[in-house]
Amino acid sequence: MERLNNMKKNSFDIIVPCYNTNIIFFRRCVNSVISQNYENYRLIIVNDGSKDFTIDDYVKELNNPHILYIRTPNRGSGAARNTGLENLVSDYFMFLDSDDELVSNCLEEINLFINDNNPQIIQFGFYSISPSSKTTHVGSKHSLNKEDILNYDNEIARNWINSSVWNKCFCSKTFSKFRFSPNLTLGEDRVFLLNVFLDDSFSGLKLLNKPLYCYYINENSLSRTLNNKSISKILYYFSEFLSIINRHQSERELNIYLSSLCEDILNITNYYIVSNKTARLSKNKSLVSFIENKCIVNIVSISNTTNLNFKQRIAWFLFKKHLFLIYYLIFIVLKNLKNKLF
Repeated sequence: MERLNNMKKNSFDIIVPCYNTNIIFFRRCVNSVISQNYENYRLIIVNDGSKDFTIDDYVKELNNPHILYIRTPNRGSGAARNTGLENLVSDYFMFLDSDDELVSNCLEEINLFINDNNPQIIQFGFYSISPSSKTTHVGSKHSLNKEDILNYDNEIARNWINSSVWNKCFCSKTFSKFRFSPNLTLGEDRVFLLNVFLDDSFSGLKLLNKPLYCYYINENSLSRTLNNKSISKILYYFSEFLSIINRHQSERELNIYLSSLCEDILNITNYYIVSNKTARLSKNKSLVSFIENKCIVNIVSISNTTNLNFKQRIAWFLFKKHLFLIYYLIFIVLKNLKNKLF
């Protein structure tokens, strides 16, 4: 008890961008913060031009001194998060999606961890929650330095260290200068983190291996739905990503995200083959346009298969060689046949 009393009570800014969020989910999100068993925080809610005033009315009704509420014209979640970053005053900052929530002792646990470890960035565990399941995700390591992260091929590192900001807490003194790419609507977390990890000020992160965040899976999100509009957004993300690599004059760091980039490319390939009902390039103009895209050509030319599993390596080889009829037979026809038989 004496240790707790003498411990520094670090301050936290929690940035929540929102746009037309279901009020039930939004209430759950906000309540998870204002009911924390820790008082030294500020909740920065940035309303990115929601079409009605339901959220405005709810926040006004709360009249909570811990809440800074900002309404802006609709510019996208990246710009909304940047507005939050421009209003930081606390020792540490975090991001919370408006349809997710924090566990009740999240801030207390993070503060204890900060006092014991003095981290630049903390990554904490989380629950992923769908209508039918709840899965716990925690790490097995205690820290990762810069070199660990840039070369780490563990699946949790690829999927959760390098691709999400909401399971992290950042030291404001070091990282408040970073901003999201306002024009990105897909992959903005990955691009933000890549800029952080490649910066000279970054030395490593500490892992707090307890689930402190509830991530609710949206089966209809852009990242889970492929169509021509979402594919154009993916290509824009690829372009932004490659520009960062070029600025740092190093292709090695591309391998951080190689697995997810290749999976995205292969998923889009499947989409074009299935939606056009042909693997013949002469009849599949969408697929031709995709594989000839400058970003795709660039990724293919500098990629390697170090982080891919055996099946992905076969698929990637067939993609690079444009052997789409064989690709179709192996990865689509046989898969559909197996599903019917079993």
